[in-house]
Amino acid sequence: MIRTAILVLLAVALSACAQLPGTPGTADSQETTPLPEAGSPPPASPTAALVEQGRRQSADGQYDQAVASVERALRIEPGNPWLWLELAQIHRSAGNARQADGHARKALSLAGTDRNAEQAARRFLGE
Repeated sequence: MIRTAILVLLAVALSACAQLPGTPGTADSQETTPLPEAGSPPPASPTAALVEQGRRQSADGQYDQAVASVERALRIEPGNPWLWLELAQIHRSAGNARQADGHARKALSLAGTDRNAEQAARRFLGE
């Protein structure tokens, strides 16, 4: 119950910063299912724990560790645009605008038919 409350608070905090809708999908999935605001893979995804860890680290100001966690997730699912957006958000939070924009552009290029990912990437780049 406490863990759920912490995750909800973290999701709200990140959504306030990023305004990224959460639609994951594996690199080879055709359709994705919308999730809560932060943009993480679904709980069944092999990268969900890494994204969650990265978010906690980022919230604690441990940006290097957060980047490393999400980069590990990207080694598992390199074609997942939501992971690239997650990495972009961490870089933005750390004050690395150039890297953030580059990762968001990568997410946009990988969005394919995922309209939610495409819109999220465009919104991120427009901010």
